[in-house]
Amino acid sequence: MFISDPDLNELATYTRAQGAISIYIYTPPDESLQGFRTRLHSFGDGIRKESAQFNNRDLTLLVRKFEELEQQFVDNHVEKKARTYCLFWSPDYFKLIEVPVKLKEQYRINQSFYIFPILGPLQQFERFAILVFNKKKARIYNYYLEKIKEEQYIEHDYVMPKTRPPDAYKDKVFLNKLDEEYNRHLKEVSISLFNYFKENKFDRLLIASQQDKINDIKPHLHSYLQQSLVGEFVADVNDTISIIQEKTEETVNTHRKTKEKNLLNQLNQDLGRRKAVYGAHDVVDALREKKIKEIYISPDFHISGYACPEEHFFSVDYIGEKKCAPDNSAMKKEQNLEEDIAQEAYQQNAKIVYIFYPDEEFSKHNIAATLRY
Repeated sequence: MFISDPDLNELATYTRAQGAISIYIYTPPDESLQGFRTRLHSFGDGIRKESAQFNNRDLTLLVRKFEELEQQFVDNHVEKKARTYCLFWSPDYFKLIEVPVKLKEQYRINQSFYIFPILGPLQQFERFAILVFNKKKARIYNYYLEKIKEEQYIEHDYVMPKTRPPDAYKDKVFLNKLDEEYNRHLKEVSISLFNYFKENKFDRLLIASQQDKINDIKPHLHSYLQQSLVGEFVADVNDTISIIQEKTEETVNTHRKTKEKNLLNQLNQDLGRRKAVYGAHDVVDALREKKIKEIYISPDFHISGYACPEEHFFSVDYIGEKKCAPDNSAMKKEQNLEEDIAQEAYQQNAKIVYIFYPDEEFSKHNIAATLRY
């Protein structure tokens, strides 16, 4: 599922007085269909008990969406990748989003959709365009949230002399005409790619072709696309989409590793200048003081703790003397404090960054933050 800004805005602004359901269900790489189905339908049972505003016909429609989700799980399972399925449903609306990170499992029934958990991943994961070309054809792909989709196919109609001279590939006039048509093809492809960018606003560009042709497109690219180019690989325009996806993932992962290495190097430098903190205790302390600029977190990071939700007060450790508003009650046990941390950081306009390739120092803590001051 490719999520555009209008898609996200549609989710954010949707309201229904009779209720809308948001479901988040995480699947590790080794999840079985039976385990997934059991947990999914336990959500359904809970919703059925709590949702008097939905009639039996409505709930039957929801169960059908569960069946579609089960089939999607089966289709995805061959990839052996962790992901969270985020399902947004009402009798007149449905959207399914997959994110390749662990989000807290839950369901909510409100008058609007609960979209906070997906905001961080959707902001962080860059949209890639992949241009695969040869001397006559080109394809443009979109790669986002670990999914690939072909968007455009381009084929150039060479305008050549009706009669080919003897030994054409030794004839300079003929060869010059071939080069002229090839360059016209590259210009047309570059224009199509830039028009695609203007409509879809991807973040990064990858290019692919035969080894000896891969640089041919670069002079024709718009200056912005040249700046967006972060990788290239060898591929044929007629390769299957699964081959293109495999090579795209390798190239994207190389880009991410480089990007994350630079981020972590900067984080370590900031730590030495007391502009960053490592570990849940120090991150939560900084969060309470509203000092956090960016949070760096492992996708699998989990920690329990305590909270006064009404006050947005969180702690890794229980604070006996702390009394929570409005009734002076004791701090509430939170099994998934990492989500409270991320949500509070987001509400404080801090950026949430998932780290997939941690260095040795980050691996000791799995959470860190840079500070505003």
